[in-house]
Amino acid sequence: MSNQGNSHVGAGGLYEAQDQRRHSQTDVEELTRQSGTNVMGFMPKDQAGEVNRLHMEEIQRRQAQKMKDDPTYPAMRHGNKPNKGAIIDKELQEEDEAMLQKKRSGDSMPGKKF
Repeated sequence: MSNQGNSHVGAGGLYEAQDQRRHSQTDVEELTRQSGTNVMGFMPKDQAGEVNRLHMEEIQRRQAQKMKDDPTYPAMRHGNKPNKGAIIDKELQEEDEAMLQKKRSGDSMPGKKF
C-alpha cells in the first residue's frame, strides 16, 4: 500500500504545478552571477568570518579609546562605582579640556591686542 497523496500538509492539488521546484546549484549560481545580487540568502563562510573579525576589532578599538579618554569607564563597564581617584582624574581631565578650549578661542590673553 502506498502513502502517496496522504499528506496532512495541504491539498495535493497545490503542488501539481511544481510550485516547490528544486533548482540545481548551477542554476542558482548562474542567477547570482547574472543579477549581481545574493539570491542564495547567506554569506559565504569566509566572508562572514571576515565581517565578524572586523566588527570585533572595531569594538575592541572603541573600548581601548574609551579607557584612554574616561578614567571611570573600566569600573562602570563592569557595573561598579568608580573609585575616588578615577573620579578626581576625570574632573582634572575636564578642567584641562576646558582650559585648552579657552586658550584656543583666544580669550586667554585679554590684555594683549593686535
